[in-house]
Amino acid sequence: FSFSALDCAGAASLTRPIRSAAPAFLGQPLPAPAEEPAAVLTLDELTSFFEHPARYLLRRRLGIDLGARGPDLPDREPVALSGLDRYRIGDRLLAIDLAGVSPDSIATVLRAAGHLPVGSPGECALADLAAIAEPLSRRLHELRDGRPAPLSIDGTLIDGTRLAGQLDEVWERGPVVGQFARVNGRHLLSLWIRHLAYCWQLERGAGAIAGQSFLVGRGADEEDGIVEARLRPVAQPGRLLSDLVALQRLGQREPLRLIPKVAYRYARAIRQRGDDRQSQALATARRELADEHAEDPHLGRAFAGPGALVGSDEPGSSSASFEALARRVFDPLLDHLDEGR
Repeated sequence: FSFSALDCAGAASLTRPIRSAAPAFLGQPLPAPAEEPAAVLTLDELTSFFEHPARYLLRRRLGIDLGARGPDLPDREPVALSGLDRYRIGDRLLAIDLAGVSPDSIATVLRAAGHLPVGSPGECALADLAAIAEPLSRRLHELRDGRPAPLSIDGTLIDGTRLAGQLDEVWERGPVVGQFARVNGRHLLSLWIRHLAYCWQLERGAGAIAGQSFLVGRGADEEDGIVEARLRPVAQPGRLLSDLVALQRLGQREPLRLIPKVAYRYARAIRQRGDDRQSQALATARRELADEHAEDPHLGRAFAGPGALVGSDEPGSSSASFEALARRVFDPLLDHLDEGR
């Protein structure tokens, strides 16, 4: 029992009707963007969309940039590297190793810029990152036989879309991409889009040698070591590209329930466990989607709540469900994917 007015107000609020769910961000789809008669969809633009469809919609169509803020300036010298700092330094180490430059040359620059902790902690951190970058660089050198030959992409898809761009890292084996980051669904989807464009250009008589694409990076966990993904040649790549272009156009009118990292893990789990374990895979995906919704301001703005990210395929649903989009985008990729460590 209490005479607290604040506690009384809190208890009274429990007797009121529960508020309805927050309304959808867009009450109805936006009109299709106006296009010039000779408009060209670039390969970079298509890849950028599928990296984060909700962010693309907010920034490109609505002019809402939720990541536009200056960097936080530290007010003390670093004692340990953050995860982001480790990635940035590791990525630079990999790049200079691939270029045949000694890591010692960048160590001086990193220390002078204040990116490394002072003294032994900085030396140890740099040595650890160099030890991770070295096997990545070695495997990339093995895959990159011969001399790179940039491949221009320019043609009209079966739906009438003109697609143009350039693949810079095409070697005798095919496109070979390396990264210090841990490989996830977003990276594989980016590779897949460029691989489709590569196969499409080969199909149209570009005269390249192979029809495979490679991605070398770090595994999801430390014990995974190096992950190497290989995409095999694709029959009818233009049809698959046209389907992705259709999703890109839809994603400029309404938010797509596609988060590549989560969608890839879901589609892969269905493939490994079978459709009879779909409910278990979806439950795992729901938890991951809730985490993404809580951490990503673009998802928080585009979708009223974590449940809205799952959606429904029932008549009247505003767009395809998470499950349907995950299978539509990643099933063809998984059909052509070989992974090794």
